[in-house]
Amino acid sequence: MDNREELRARTRPRWSELVRLLRGDVDGMLETFVAALARNKPYASGLVPEADIRRSGIESFSMLLEALLADDIGAVFADVPGELGRRRARQGVPAENLVSAVREDFHVIWSTILQRAGTDDMATLALHVDQLWRVVDEYARQVQYSYLTERAVMAREERSLQERYVATLFGQEGRLPEQLRQIGLSLRVDVDGRFRVYAADGPDADELRRIVRESADAGRACYVHDEGMTAIAFWQVGSKTAPPSGLEAVTCVEINDVDGLAAVPVAATTASGLVSILRPEDDGPQSLRALWPRAAAHRLDAVAIDHLRAETVGKLATCTPHERSRVVETVQAYLQTGTVAAAAARAYCHRNTVLARLHRFAELTGIDVTVPTEAALAVVLLSDGSPS
Repeated sequence: MDNREELRARTRPRWSELVRLLRGDVDGMLETFVAALARNKPYASGLVPEADIRRSGIESFSMLLEALLADDIGAVFADVPGELGRRRARQGVPAENLVSAVREDFHVIWSTILQRAGTDDMATLALHVDQLWRVVDEYARQVQYSYLTERAVMAREERSLQERYVATLFGQEGRLPEQLRQIGLSLRVDVDGRFRVYAADGPDADELRRIVRESADAGRACYVHDEGMTAIAFWQVGSKTAPPSGLEAVTCVEINDVDGLAAVPVAATTASGLVSILRPEDDGPQSLRALWPRAAAHRLDAVAIDHLRAETVGKLATCTPHERSRVVETVQAYLQTGTVAAAAARAYCHRNTVLARLHRFAELTGIDVTVPTEAALAVVLLSDGSPS
């Protein structure tokens, strides 16, 4: 046995005696503890009822004093730290404030034992203060572990409840005003707010689910719902609501400015109906404005659109592949920019060449793209990328 351990063994009876003396000071220690918590905001604000603070304070101090005298502190602790951690988690006390409150036990016990000790006890206190710290630290560790475990349980419960409310939103009951208000409260959104809705299939659906769930785990009010193989994501638009990170890499249908939570399922139906017209070369979210030509062609009767194409742009088949490619490229540049000069810049050719190709397109198809109504028809007929 080294000299320090020998001294600890010799002074242990006096240390135990001092600890036993504190049993009569538990009420006084409690008052000191309550006063100290006035500097701990969640406790000072009334988040934890004072009666609860006093009850748990008495229980903690009594238990810690017994643990200082025991060989097995685990047996003394029993479920006291577990119950305290779970209760504070349910009360919404932040983890750092809870740990700070528990560690305050050390300062209260230490200051009280100093008052009880005499001048001759200083060496005893110096040799045994680490035991007090270890006991309080183990208590704090167990409280924190219980707290974090309970918070994880609460997160799963909240997520499960929110998933049920999201499913209700997309069902018949979601249209009822009273039910809609309850859904809004659960999802932490304003039922009269504005929303964004996204839809994706395949690997992009998996990525959309991952992005939204990671954002939800980080505390953002964003949600995902599955309609068959299609993933539907939505969240409220606001100055404090940033889009989930990574969304720009997901090829999906995007509907902005959805007016009210009740309109989200309708927008979702529209978005999911357009997922099939997305193309591999589409880069990131595609707005309705970008997709409307394809959407218009998609919505037209398949036989009718085929006949219409055959009567118009199908006539481009009489050109050589090279001419057809240049004419279509120039017409699309004109449709996208609206001016001959801008189309010439995009197609890398002279303005006279643009005019000549527009004339050639009109000659072959009967569609004059300088006339707005005919330009709209050309946009729809060329929306599938053919003929090329």
